[in-house]
Amino acid sequence: MKIRAAIVVIKDWRERAFLRAQLIEEGIRTLAVETMDDAKGWLGDPRILPLIIIYDTQSQDNISGDIEYLRGYSHAPVLILTGSSEKKTHEIENLGFKNIIPRPITIGGITERVKEILKGA
Repeated sequence: MKIRAAIVVIKDWRERAFLRAQLIEEGIRTLAVETMDDAKGWLGDPRILPLIIIYDTQSQDNISGDIEYLRGYSHAPVLILTGSSEKKTHEIENLGFKNIIPRPITIGGITERVKEILKGA
């Protein structure tokens, strides 16, 4: 049996916990970790079928490598949360990502965007 879940990658434990709780409240099973290295175990597990990957660039140690990995991952839509730098947001857009939310953002705003993406998936 496959587990269908959103995969959340957010370094800050409070934001990660609040987003996970909100997504679960909306009926979306959610697995949440600090880093992309942690998430790769789930993404490579044949028992887990990701619904969406939510990746926050803030405070991550290997943003370029993580973005490159996500760029090659085609099994689920990716939502990227970026800092307030317009330059960084444009750089990520230029790599082909469509779902980007620049800061400032709210947990409610992220949740609504996730629901929109999942409706279209």
